[in-house]
Amino acid sequence: MERTLVKPEKVGNVVLTDRDKRWIRAAHRFGVITTDQAMVIGRASSRKAVNDRLSLLWAHDYLARPVEVMRKLYSHADKRHVLHMLGQEGARYLRDYEGVELAKKKGYTSVAQDLKGQNIPHDIGMVDFILALDRAVEDRSDIRVTHQLELLALNKRPLDQKPGRLPTKALRKGSLVDRATDPDYTFELHKRTPEGDERHGLCFLEYDNDSEDFVKSNLVDSSIRQKHEGYTYAYKRKLHTQLYGRNNFRVLFVVNASRDRVKKMQRVYQDYLSERIAPGVFLYATVHDVQAHGVFGEIWTNGAGERVVL
Repeated sequence: MERTLVKPEKVGNVVLTDRDKRWIRAAHRFGVITTDQAMVIGRASSRKAVNDRLSLLWAHDYLARPVEVMRKLYSHADKRHVLHMLGQEGARYLRDYEGVELAKKKGYTSVAQDLKGQNIPHDIGMVDFILALDRAVEDRSDIRVTHQLELLALNKRPLDQKPGRLPTKALRKGSLVDRATDPDYTFELHKRTPEGDERHGLCFLEYDNDSEDFVKSNLVDSSIRQKHEGYTYAYKRKLHTQLYGRNNFRVLFVVNASRDRVKKMQRVYQDYLSERIAPGVFLYATVHDVQAHGVFGEIWTNGAGERVVL
């Protein structure tokens, strides 16, 4: 592990390849990626070649590594991920050559330098799903996707530390108080119909790593119910229409656990929300199902337990 934490010496110059640029864009898009994910993004087969190139990009500050975070998380772990973030030169490249607007508070050093306190295993799982989505879209000539940063820019949403934040409220002691809802990721699917029209589907992703309580007595505290309540508030007050210009949205719960946890989430919907919002707003699938059958497979069930597809 230690050899991946020692920054190499900067030697010579780097001419960015198309694959390098994909990695830089991904580090900006997701905040952090693993070497496994870099191989998928780069469509690479040689891990040694990828490791060597990622090290070179780190040496020249196109990418960065959160050394202390990696040491803390993976010093004694069975699976020791190497994490890659956007570096200063990578940020400069995106600004100068691709016209990317970076989060103002981060300047040009990085849009994701401070990972302390973040749930890295959760974030890795979320990125795995988005990469699976990208692969599924590539296989379909009738579907395209607008990803989070582009979607926010198109709708003139701020590129802050909580991209896609929904300004929702929660009930506390009989009064509504501010309790924002932060999707793990926001994207939109576009499907071309046989008539040549396009249907749009706004999606909010919730990646569940089997750690969240289902219900808490205080609705302001984070829980599976609190997430459902937040999106229900957004739906009833048409925040999605105000912010994205769409009439509907779906929340995709991707669960890194068994179907039993999915059933318990559906029970939360049925016990607390079924009379206030349609079951089709909430869709659930397991990570195993996504891996086995793909994002567009018959893997999703709605709040009522009915089988649906995206």
